[in-house]
Amino acid sequence: MTEILKQHKGKVVILDFWAGWCRDCLKAFPKAKELEEKNPNVNFVFLSLERSKDGFLKSLDKHEMTNKENYWFASGWKNDFNNYIDLNWIPRYIVVDQKSDIAKYYAISPEDPEIQTTIDKLTK
Repeated sequence: MTEILKQHKGKVVILDFWAGWCRDCLKAFPKAKELEEKNPNVNFVFLSLERSKDGFLKSLDKHEMTNKENYWFASGWKNDFNNYIDLNWIPRYIVVDQKSDIAKYYAISPEDPEIQTTIDKLTK
């Protein structure tokens, strides 16, 4: 995860945790897309919790996400980063600031108004 954040240093980043089998994630996709379109100066990174590499690749295709920056957690839910952020639900959105610090720790909907408020504060 450190390497991913290094690639985006100096930018505001939204980490979007999702899976193709997650009904709430699929319902959130249209609003997440709106959030992305409204904030073209923000980098969106998608972190998949699919159960298999094959499932991950199929979900990318099925949900038209092949043109987005996607990563798959081969270890599933249990890995150092997910434990660190206490990942307990998906979808989950985290806003990371230009210094790679967490600016908004917990949102389970792309419609959470604090996401946009945080983005606005960071990009002024």
